[in-house]
Amino acid sequence: MKKILLLTVGLLAALSSCKEDADVQQSAELVKGTLPFESSKLKISVASTSLPVSILDIYFLNETTGLATTYDGKIYRTTDQGASWSAQYSPALPDQPLYQLLFTDLKTGYAVGGKSSCGGTGCVPPGGVVLKTDDGGTTWRRVYLGTQNEVVSIAVNAAGHLFIAANGTPAGLFRSTDAGASWQLVETAGNSFSKVVFTPTTGYYTGGGAQLVRSTDAGATWPSKTLLSYNYANDLAFTNERGYYVLGYSRAYTTSNNGATWAEVNSPVTSISKVNSLTTSSALLWGGGHSTGGDFPIQYAAVGQTTDGGNTWTGTEFQELTRVSTAYFYTPQQGYAVAGKTLLKVTVK
Repeated sequence: MKKILLLTVGLLAALSSCKEDADVQQSAELVKGTLPFESSKLKISVASTSLPVSILDIYFLNETTGLATTYDGKIYRTTDQGASWSAQYSPALPDQPLYQLLFTDLKTGYAVGGKSSCGGTGCVPPGGVVLKTDDGGTTWRRVYLGTQNEVVSIAVNAAGHLFIAANGTPAGLFRSTDAGASWQLVETAGNSFSKVVFTPTTGYYTGGGAQLVRSTDAGATWPSKTLLSYNYANDLAFTNERGYYVLGYSRAYTTSNNGATWAEVNSPVTSISKVNSLTTSSALLWGGGHSTGGDFPIQYAAVGQTTDGGNTWTGTEFQELTRVSTAYFYTPQQGYAVAGKTLLKVTVK
């Protein structure tokens, strides 16, 4: 009886950690799909099977031109819808991952990354880095270098000011009001960062420490904190007042009021790596579904889709692909996703 009581109390505590909307419903199970795939709401086809190794992020300027960053710190560019890729940047230090890409227009873009630690006696960590391009990703130059930190995320607010989230020493949110020429520390946190994003009116960051933090003054101050039921949130995305965050890769939450309240959505995707918030009603959750089992299991690719703000979901699993690691949409209907060395072209109907 004591065990049952403790379990009940634990479940109630977990459920009360986020205020849930009454209309959020149980998701559907994953349905097996094959490529090319097409339903009444989603179309997915293979664009390439020869992507660069260990891609961490992609960013497409349009249907034909895109960029990709890798774990070994390289930047690749395509001009033929992902069919072929050319290396545009190689780091001086190979152990310097590039985690995220951001473009503020068709010519101006940024890549962030780095590493705050290393192994071996007397080793020197490569540190954090922000790279900038002024020609659509053909050439890159360094505009920020941290000696013992790593830059994990970058965002731009409505005024055009840049924000980067850095872990290590120094750790915090840094702001640039001059297109990356200089950076000032504007927010510190006792825990790690994972993502910073902005809507036209509000800024958000999250990461470790079981909290999601909000700014309503373009990132000048960050007073509003939402406590999470798990220590780490690994992705965050918004379209106006509608947003989603992914908690510990296994659970997703949505808000319809700029983060004032959140409700858990039961996505059919088992292991969530990426959320694309496309409109206030449309979103995709990417990651993995079932796995092969055994000593070295392989997780199949999976996608969950909502067209009603997270109330209901459909899920599709592709057993010919491994887990989807990242995705980017250059319009609310058109985008690309990465599953290992396979690039998927995605259309939301």
